[in-house]
Amino acid sequence: MLDTVWLNVQDFDLRDAKLLLQPAKLDMKKGVLLNNHALWHNGEEYVMGESASHQGDGWHVKVVNPPRIKNDGSDPLLLCNFEVAKLTTTGNYHIATRENFSDGMNFLQKEFEKLGIACNVKAARIGRADLCQNLMVDEAPIDYQRVFGTVKCKRSVSREEPHGWLFYNGSTEFSAYDKRQQLIDKKRDLTGVPDRVLRLETRMKKPKVVARVLGMETPYDVLEDFGRLKEVYNKCMKENLFKYNPTEFKALLADDIKADMTYFKANFGRNWMQLYFSTYGMFTLMRISSMEVLMDAVKSTADNRMQESRVENSLQKLKMNTEFMTRFSTSEKTTGDLYRELKRKALA
Repeated sequence: MLDTVWLNVQDFDLRDAKLLLQPAKLDMKKGVLLNNHALWHNGEEYVMGESASHQGDGWHVKVVNPPRIKNDGSDPLLLCNFEVAKLTTTGNYHIATRENFSDGMNFLQKEFEKLGIACNVKAARIGRADLCQNLMVDEAPIDYQRVFGTVKCKRSVSREEPHGWLFYNGSTEFSAYDKRQQLIDKKRDLTGVPDRVLRLETRMKKPKVVARVLGMETPYDVLEDFGRLKEVYNKCMKENLFKYNPTEFKALLADDIKADMTYFKANFGRNWMQLYFSTYGMFTLMRISSMEVLMDAVKSTADNRMQESRVENSLQKLKMNTEFMTRFSTSEKTTGDLYRELKRKALA
């Protein structure tokens, strides 16, 4: 259930170790870093994101932001942000357990000690927390795109991504994507990963949101009540992606169809409705076949070359009109059926 945690370690003491930060080169025009920051500890470079690795229980600890020194006239204040992300042999597929999280925190504690920083990692403030679940779905993950193209989250905008959908605002995100395809893109090990798995995540990206929604502020709080994470996850999903009853969801679908018809009416003249249904039929054919296969069928059934040419021209025009219909899929299930399946499995 717990996927990613960022920690802000602020209450600490520096011992005898010498810590030096070598800033990365910055492209002032583009505002981007050209390489990584380098942290030096007792004359040796501490490689962020590589040297701090813990493979024993599938956890990887890395520095995502460099240490920052703030001199306000008193003692220097060192702020370090760490991301604790699970990295297993199956490519970050399995969901972390309480034991995984505890082991990750213990390893991070030792990393600070190596750097000569005395602190209590479990008392650090959580700056970000992601909760997730892997759903074994009945259809191909891409078939559920039309569900997420229909639903809406509170105070969020949405966009389609390469293998899923993202709902976001400044402090919270909801994400749904094809987990197996993501692992393939990242060239990760697929051992034990099912063919049809949809990852659903909710991400709390600010400390105040973590405290308000999760009801926890430190790793110690998480370890004390780890089982509550599932309750929080279900509540977030129920109030956002899966807040609709069957009647409300049908109304959303009707709005989508109305928007499509309005587009055709405004752009294709008096025969817009006939073209709308023809385009939908063409889209369905293109999902189960190809233009080459369709033309082979046309050649074998057309009465003459002229008829064949007219049909080919018509198909090419219809094919161009199908590009906006991304929410349709090859699944024979209705969008309502797919929504009910996801809602049942996500909130189980």
